Amino acid sequence: FKEQAYLLRRYIDINKEDRSKDNSELQALYAVQAFVCSLEHPPNLINAYFQALYDLDLISEDAFIEWRSSTDPQEQTGRGVAITSLRPFFEY
Repeated sequence: FKEQAYLLRRYIDINKEDRSKDNSELQALYAVQAFVCSLEHPPNLINAYFQALYDLDLISEDAFIEWRSSTDPQEQTGRGVAITSLRPFFEY
């Protein structure tokens, strides 16, 4: 994952100057949620992705918190399972 992290960093930082970086981070987390849901929530996969994004400092703590508290109706698919799976991540 480290080798490909530069691509995600580039995507997130692309709008840095117009202050939409936070939105890019949130959209990246929604994309992980959708991807894991499409795979029918393999055990620990979303936790591994979120942990890697955090460890590589690609996503800010604020974006993780915003994702967890989001009520966006378009991003609800698989959300309950994802939040339950991520309980240890957020407790950490």
